[in-house]
Amino acid sequence: MYLILAFIVGMLVVISIIINSKLANHMGMYSSMVITYFISAIVILIPVIILNKEIIISFKINNFYIYLGGAIGVIVLFLSNNIVGKIPAVNMTIFIIIGQLITAFIIEIIMYNNFEIKKLLGNLIILYGIKKLPKS
Repeated sequence: MYLILAFIVGMLVVISIIINSKLANHMGMYSSMVITYFISAIVILIPVIILNKEIIISFKINNFYIYLGGAIGVIVLFLSNNIVGKIPAVNMTIFIIIGQLITAFIIEIIMYNNFEIKKLLGNLIILYGIKKLPKS
């Protein structure tokens, strides 16, 4: 079940990037980013209101980095809006995925002390395959 959900998330990421890029082309980079996050806030508030969920906002957690998800999301949106249309969608997606794989590999080593040679070899094989992609 979770693998299917992960697959759907992967599809939605690519669709979201392309749609956000089209909005940026139509409205401008910064206006489109504000609209994207404004609509995101509305979309999350709908189930919160319907399900009568309480929203607790607290900045008492000592690990400041856990608050950076939104800032990283803005950077991802900005960069992806600039990339779409400049390289083929398939190549963009491949590079996004390899970036995610390498980052996850490094995080597993640093945060969970979990180094696996098969994951290193898998990443190296993928990098080799990407090097063999035709130049566009």
